[in-house]
Amino acid sequence: MAKYGKESVQELLADVLVIGGGLAATAAAIEAAKHGVKVILVDKGRLGVSGSSCISGGGLSPYIPPELGGSPEDSKEKMLRDTVERGFYLNDQKMAELLVEEAASEVVLLDELGYPFKKKADGKFWPGAASWFRELPASPTSRGPMPDQVRGLHFGGKPHEHGGSFMMLVMRKEVLHRGVQVLENVMITRLLKRNGAITGAVGIDTRSGGYYLFRAKSTVLAAGSATKLSENTPESYVTTGDAYAAGYEAGGIFMNMEFITIKLDDTKPKGIDFPQGIGQAGIVLKARAVLYNALGEKFLEKYPWSKEGGSTISRHSPSQMNAFLQEWAAGRGPIYGDVTYLSPEMWERPELRTPLSIMKQFGYDVRKERFELQSPSTDDYEGGLRIGEEAMTNLPGLYSAGESAGHGAVFGAARIAGMALAACMVFGRRAGKYAAERARQIDQAKGGETSLRKEIDRIEKLKSTQGRKPEDLEREVRHFGSKLCRLRDEATLKEAIEAFVRIRREDLHSAKVSNTAELITVLESQNLAVSGEMVARAALQRTESRGYHLRGDYPQVDNKNWLKWVLIKKEGERMKLWSEPVPLQQYKIRP
Repeated sequence: MAKYGKESVQELLADVLVIGGGLAATAAAIEAAKHGVKVILVDKGRLGVSGSSCISGGGLSPYIPPELGGSPEDSKEKMLRDTVERGFYLNDQKMAELLVEEAASEVVLLDELGYPFKKKADGKFWPGAASWFRELPASPTSRGPMPDQVRGLHFGGKPHEHGGSFMMLVMRKEVLHRGVQVLENVMITRLLKRNGAITGAVGIDTRSGGYYLFRAKSTVLAAGSATKLSENTPESYVTTGDAYAAGYEAGGIFMNMEFITIKLDDTKPKGIDFPQGIGQAGIVLKARAVLYNALGEKFLEKYPWSKEGGSTISRHSPSQMNAFLQEWAAGRGPIYGDVTYLSPEMWERPELRTPLSIMKQFGYDVRKERFELQSPSTDDYEGGLRIGEEAMTNLPGLYSAGESAGHGAVFGAARIAGMALAACMVFGRRAGKYAAERARQIDQAKGGETSLRKEIDRIEKLKSTQGRKPEDLEREVRHFGSKLCRLRDEATLKEAIEAFVRIRREDLHSAKVSNTAELITVLESQNLAVSGEMVARAALQRTESRGYHLRGDYPQVDNKNWLKWVLIKKEGERMKLWSEPVPLQQYKIRP
C-alpha cells in the first residue's frame, strides 16, 4: 500500500490487465492465462453476475458446420451475406469473416467448459428456434423464419434456469481455475498512458472509495457499453459508459457510435417498470405478437420496407422499429401487442407460464386482451473503439472486445440476433491472445505516478457538501439519452449535445457528493454524458437513415453519400469527427 498525498493507493502489477466481467472480458482473461502470463481481471460488480452477458438469453446464432449438427443447406458464405445485408453494408467485412470462421470453435469450447446446449440424440448441436418457439403456430401475417431462428443454438438447462447467467457461471469458474487474479467492486476511471502507449489504469473501490494503481504491459478494455443512457433498458445490471469514457480520454478512435440496437421484442409495456418484468414481457412479445396502432390497424403492413414477419414482431428488425417510431411520431400511438390467437395449450408451456403470471400482476391477461406498449428498449451498441484483427486499438498496448469495441464493427448498422455473444467470444479470445503475446515481449513500464496524482485530484475535487443531488443529474443525462433512442432529427440531436456538454463540464462538478455511493454516481454520469455526446454527434453527422439510426428529417438510406463510417477521437478539449468510406472494393459483398 503506497501513499500519494493523503490518499492510500494499492499498487498491483500484471502482464495483462482485463477490465470488465462479461463474456468478452472472461474470454480474454482465460485465453491470456493460457499463455502463462500474470492476468488481473477487474470488475465493477461481481464477476459472473454483472454487465450485459449474464442477463442475455444465452443463445448464439453462428454458422455451424454439418459435422457439428448444422444444416447442410447453410454455409459460411450465407452467414456472411446475412450479416452484411442486415448491417446495411457498413460492416468491416474482414472482421465479419473472422467471426463467421471462428464462431463454431468458440461454441465447441463453451460446450467443453460445461455450458448445456440443446443437442440432438446423436450428440450434435440442434440449431434453430428454441423448442417452445418451434411449437408456436404461424401468426396471421408471418412471413417465415429469420436467420437467428434457423441457426440459433439454445440453452438446454431446466426451464426455470437462465442461459446468460449459467453461461457466465461457467466462464467465471474457468477464470478462477486458470489462476486469474480477480478484483470485484472496482471501477476503472482512467487509463495510464506513457509515450503514446497504454501502461495500466487507475481504479476506485465502489464501496470504500480507496484507490488502485494497476501497472500492466497490455490492457484489455471489455467493460460493455452505456445501456443506462436510456431510461428504458431490460437489463438488471446496466453499463454506464465506463469503457467508452476511458478509451476516449486516452485518445482511442471510435466508430459506428450512432448505431444503438433498439428492440421491439423487449419494448416496455405500460405500467411494468422493473427490469425483470420488462424482460418477461419480452418473452410474450417474442411469442409472435401482432402489433396494432391506436386506430386498430396492423400498421407494419403499411410500410413496404418492413418485410420481416409481416405484422408480427421480429427480433432486431430496424425496419419494424422505424415503423413503430413513425406511427408514434404521426400521432397514431400508443401501440398494442396481441397474442390472443395462441392456444390454451401454448400458455401451459413452462417458458410462457412465468411471463403470463407476471403480466397478470400488472393487470394484463394477455390471453384475452391486447397490451399497451410504452417505449422501445435499448439492447446493445454497435459502435465502440476501433480494433483490428488482433483486437488492438490505435493505442499500443490497448486491446478491446465486446460492446466496448463495437464487436469489431462486424455488424455495421444492425445485427442478427444471437451473434453478439459469439462476437464477444471470438474477439475476446483474440484480445487475450495478442495482449499476452505482447506482454511476453516487453518490459514492465515504469512511472505513472503523475497521472495517478492527477486522476486522484480530479476525483477528490468532485466531493462537496452542497449542490444538486447526483441522482437528479443522472436522471437528466438519461432523459436526453432516451431521446437518442427515438426518431432523431437535427434539433433534438443538437439539444442533446448541448445538454451532455453542459452536464459533464459544469453541472456534475457542482453536485453534492458526501459519500462513496454519490461519488460513483457522479463518475458514472460523467461517463454516460461522454457516451451520449459521441452518439449524438455521430448521429447528427450522418444525414440519412440506416439500420438503427433513424432520422425523421432524413428518412431514406443514402448509399450515394453515406456508405461511410463516422469516426470520433478526442482532440484537445473537443470531440473531433470525420468520415471514412467503407472499402467495398476490398470486400466480397456489395450493395
